[in-house]
Parts: sequence; structure tokens; C-alpha cells
Amino acid sequence: MLEENIALEIAQKQSMNKSAHLWLGAEQLSKNTDLSDASRKSLVFELNECACNCILKLRRRNQNLQSTIQVLQDTSLVLEESGLNEELIREKEQLQSDMETIKSDKARQIKDLSRKRTTSTELWMLWRGRVMETSGKLSQLEFEKRQLHRDLEQAREKGEWVESWRGSCSDCRRTNSWPGS
Repeated sequence: MLEENIALEIAQKQSMNKSAHLWLGAEQLSKNTDLSDASRKSLVFELNECACNCILKLRRRNQNLQSTIQVLQDTSLVLEESGLNEELIREKEQLQSDMETIKSDKARQIKDLSRKRTTSTELWMLWRGRVMETSGKLSQLEFEKRQLHRDLEQAREKGEWVESWRGSCSDCRRTNSWPGS
């Protein structure tokens, strides 16, 4: 029974380490602005999937421990009759204490995973908002660039017209000037 508890604790710690590792990876990736939209969606999906898997594993472990407790409770009734009641009661109390510890750890892990999931969703929304804002600014700059090109083209045409008009005026002065004046 002690070996089973140790194995469950080791598995629980490995699960927590995996979640922490994925969360650190997500934080590092969220700082990298070169990631594509698909990469961020994949990251959020992977974090959510990991969180859901951890929650399911913890629930399964809880069910297994509850089944074990039920078996031990049933066994204790039989052993009480045979005089081994005190030792069994100590084991039962230890198992109940272990169970309470595991339950509180599970509740904390679920809370942490939910918080991490919320944080990754918030990061995703923030990133998406920034992309939308940048796209809007880019569109505005492209519009202003096109407007400046149109203005430049109009100024160029007016300059050519002025030069043409100035040349025409010079020709008119030469033809209309009086000899000797």
C-alpha cells in the first residue's frame, strides 16, 4: 500500500513538472514576437489539452484511492473481529490523512492549471489585439502612402504644366516684341 502511495506521489510530481515545463515554454514563446498565428493557436491548444489531461489523471487517481479506501474499510470490519483492530485503525487513519493531503494537492493543482489556462487565453487575446492594432496601423500607413503618391503625381503634372506654360509665354514674347524696342 505504501508503494502504491509513493508511486502515485511520483506520478503526481511528474505531472506537475510537465505542466510547469509546458507553462515555462509558453511564457518563452509568448515573448517571441516572430511566432505565427498558427503557432500561438497550437500552443494554446497544447496547454489546454495538457491541463485537461492532468485534471483527468488526477480524477482517475482520486477514484482509485477512494476504491482502495473502500476496500480497506471493508477489510477493517473483518479484521476487527479477529483482534487486529488497532493496527488497522492506525493504517486507516494514515490512509485518510494521505487521502486528505492528496485531495488538497489535487485541488491546488486544478486551481493552478485553471489559472494557467486562463493566463494563456489572456495572452492569446492580448497578442491577437496587438496584431489587429498593427494591421489597422499598417492599413492606415498604406492609405497615406497612396495619398502621398497621388499628391506627388498631381504636383509633378502641375509643374510640367507650369513649365510648358512658361515656355509658351516666352515664345509669345519673342513673337510679339517690336524690333528695336
